[in-house]
Amino acid sequence: MKTALCALIFAACFLPLRLCAQAWTLPEGGYEINLDLSRIDTKQEFNAMGMHESLYSLYPSFTQGEYVSTKVSLYAAYGVSDNFTLIGAASYINSVSTYISNDTNFNQFPNSGFGDIYLAGRLAILNGPVALAAQAGWKLPVADTGGPVAVALGDGQMDFDASVAAGYQIPIPGVPNHIQSKWGFLFRGGSFADAIIYKESLDAMLFQSAIGFRAVFDGQIAQGPVPIPDTTLPNTGFGIRTNITFSRLALGLIIPIRKKTDINIDWTTVTNGRGVFAGNTFSIGIAFHREQDSPLAP
Repeated sequence: MKTALCALIFAACFLPLRLCAQAWTLPEGGYEINLDLSRIDTKQEFNAMGMHESLYSLYPSFTQGEYVSTKVSLYAAYGVSDNFTLIGAASYINSVSTYISNDTNFNQFPNSGFGDIYLAGRLAILNGPVALAAQAGWKLPVADTGGPVAVALGDGQMDFDASVAAGYQIPIPGVPNHIQSKWGFLFRGGSFADAIIYKESLDAMLFQSAIGFRAVFDGQIAQGPVPIPDTTLPNTGFGIRTNITFSRLALGLIIPIRKKTDINIDWTTVTNGRGVFAGNTFSIGIAFHREQDSPLAP
């Protein structure tokens, strides 16, 4: 009997960090456009029991599992007014999952196509050195959900999120900076359990704004169980079929190359979780923005 493999491809864990709500809105007519290229190549996972193991560790006949994914992401934000910002994001993904079964059979499951689309609105409650904002978002499930010969690019479910973010600019002369904290709730579609979402971040520009850095810690806490996959079922393909819990740490550099253009270089690692990949994601991108003194963290 073929073994089911239906709980390990979790593209949602690798959404760009900037998709999460932040505490500031853009000024009226202000904009930000980010184009990023990211890649993950991993042979590790946090399985359904939260153990850091080799990929597909709960499938005894699978060895040398590997997942490789390259993603081009586009993020855009526009200030409709000083107190309201519209946000949109889309991506194109090329992924492949491989493993060896029964010690001899090499199995490869490639897929490529557009990822899910994300739309959101952010409303400022306070918009100064101390900031407070509320955000509501909507995920449109346009990504392919995989099958017997293709790894999943999305879970096929429509999700909604709502969050509140607070921020503070530390008064350090010559060092623009932002500390931000966001907490919210993800309303999942289908049979998925809802989840708590959170994000803590710090960014600052140094050496007369010649270079900047950012540090982000964020995650998702499923409000339902992360079940152990049933390895006795027939193969149902590489779909996203279960709840996930994870936390991740990201460190990045911001390199201004023109007054309204920055290069972003980021490293992200999943620090713990249940039912998610363990590994590092590297990304490089370019950002265009209208206001030089707009918040550094999108």
